[in-house]
Amino acid sequence: MPSQNSSGGKTSLGNITKRGDDYLRTLLIQGAKSAVNTAAIRNILKGARALNNNEPFPGERLLHRVLGKSYYAHVLPPLPENEETLRERAETELSALLGKGSQALVAASGWLARWSEGLRDRSK
Repeated sequence: MPSQNSSGGKTSLGNITKRGDDYLRTLLIQGAKSAVNTAAIRNILKGARALNNNEPFPGERLLHRVLGKSYYAHVLPPLPENEETLRERAETELSALLGKGSQALVAASGWLARWSEGLRDRSK
């Protein structure tokens, strides 16, 4: 609960006092510390990327894999978008395979296997 110094209709709130619920006060302080630490870590990661010409710094993709599905995922800034989307890559690969017969079947089956592995990884 904040201390309060009010007079003449003007409200002035001060520091947190020892009045009120101890547990609620503890949660408020821990939440504030977490917000400050998260912002600091996020700024450090953004700075490291800026030093690397906005490319992911060495180890950033690994950080995303390790922390991506954990409680700490919100700390990581998103990875930059790839210039070439999945659809564009598939179209490029398939157009290169036109007229190649059995090579096209082998390549397409490999592409489908990679796609199904990606779906399995996402479901874990």
